[in-house]
Amino acid sequence: MPCQGEHFDYVLATKSLSSDSVDAGRALSETIRVYRSGGEVYVAEWPKAEKETFTERLMVKLASLNDDAPQDCLGIFRGLGYEPEVEIVSKRCHVFGTTKR
Repeated sequence: MPCQGEHFDYVLATKSLSSDSVDAGRALSETIRVYRSGGEVYVAEWPKAEKETFTERLMVKLASLNDDAPQDCLGIFRGLGYEPEVEIVSKRCHVFGTTKR
């Protein structure tokens, strides 16, 4: 992102990580870099399914035709040292939120 570090108090990202052409870990790392300590980040994304059912595999396959794919957002946040709160909006949309230390 072409912004200085710790530039924003809040960051909201929707459907910005769910693409096969995006390095989701790097994108989330950049998102965390640009918001201030004490600031908040919220990411609304299509999460990976807890169970690999036929329907889930079919949905992922069809979505991949549009370069859309679910991401392990929880794992990505944890890999960066954050434990986000998760609000389940629907089966296909979870909001992950955290505060920068």
